[in-house]
Amino acid sequence: MQAAIYGGVAVSSIALHHDFGTGGLVNQSGSATSLLGGGSIAYTFDYRGFQIAPTATAAFTHMLFDGTSVTSPLGFAVRVPQQWTDRFRFTLGPTIARTVTTERGIRLTATVGGGFLYQTAPVTTLDAQIFTAGMAAQTAPAGGAGGYADAGIYASLTNWITGFVRWHGEARQHAHSNQVSGGLSVAF
Repeated sequence: MQAAIYGGVAVSSIALHHDFGTGGLVNQSGSATSLLGGGSIAYTFDYRGFQIAPTATAAFTHMLFDGTSVTSPLGFAVRVPQQWTDRFRFTLGPTIARTVTTERGIRLTATVGGGFLYQTAPVTTLDAQIFTAGMAAQTAPAGGAGGYADAGIYASLTNWITGFVRWHGEARQHAHSNQVSGGLSVAF
């Protein structure tokens, strides 16, 4: 049985391009800061050289959106002031891994996983102003039930340093995402 908890901070930089049709294109940038927390529990067992780990995860995000303001070339103005939103996420599914060691002693691990995910906040409502009139602006629905899949390759270069390349994709109604990441991780 394996259990883990985590906490952290994420800072996001957002760049958007708004096409106002005959009014032209407006570039906009913004940022958000998120406080993250969560945990996971898994049980790993071996089957014919593969490690299979049914896993459940739970995560909570408290995001502070720094606000934004955009004005079209024709003078249409939208302002979203600084505000925060909360989101809870749950996943349940297996990860399958296979590890081999090369002649030089590098341990290579390939993983695939997937399963069910649920995310709250199907629509994130933000306070906004159009010209000077207050209103509630809603983002596209991003929550609800869906599925996820991921795949990765990990190379343990030493007992403490591991290089990795990983893909993660998600699909929910009105929301699809793909993420590719890579780098080095250090374990103590």
